[in-house]
Amino acid sequence: MFFGVKPRVLRLNGAEQLGFDFMVVVEPNDWERKLQDSESLSMREQAYKDFFSDLADAYADANPRWYRVKAQPQGWLGFGAGVSGCTFNWAFHHGPELAVELYIDTSDKERNEAIYSKLKADQDVIESELGNVVWEQLPDKQACRIKVTQSIEDNIEELSAMQKESLIEWAVQQMNAFRAVFEPRLSSV
Repeated sequence: MFFGVKPRVLRLNGAEQLGFDFMVVVEPNDWERKLQDSESLSMREQAYKDFFSDLADAYADANPRWYRVKAQPQGWLGFGAGVSGCTFNWAFHHGPELAVELYIDTSDKERNEAIYSKLKADQDVIESELGNVVWEQLPDKQACRIKVTQSIEDNIEELSAMQKESLIEWAVQQMNAFRAVFEPRLSSV
């Protein structure tokens, strides 16, 4: 890292001794934000951020044309599915589990349910391609969700490096399969 500083010589209150003041004029991009983030995050938030950062790197390595998204200190990471209001997500849910999901939230409950119903009409074919798919219309919410899940043994901050590596491998493979199944169907909604 490099910083550019501008020093100033000061005389304090007319004293004979001189003091120095260093003003930072150039600093690394995001340096201050990263420093603040690392100081203010809980252990769980930092674990989420680290996990999803590693997952995004692995997914980008497997899919070089994919626009890499930046991990945040939250229990999910998503990117656009090609239809406004629809996102592909990796998300931790209670269980505990890691999910690969299509989250449908166009801000119009009827439109969400129409997209969901159109996709659900192909449920048998979709499940033959993806395996055990969980279909959630979420009647108490505006959104709908379609997901595949992987049970995990513990909360994110208590998983071993080997468990995280295995989850990342599963999540990359599942997201590739999920996108292959849903992207063509979404282009027709």
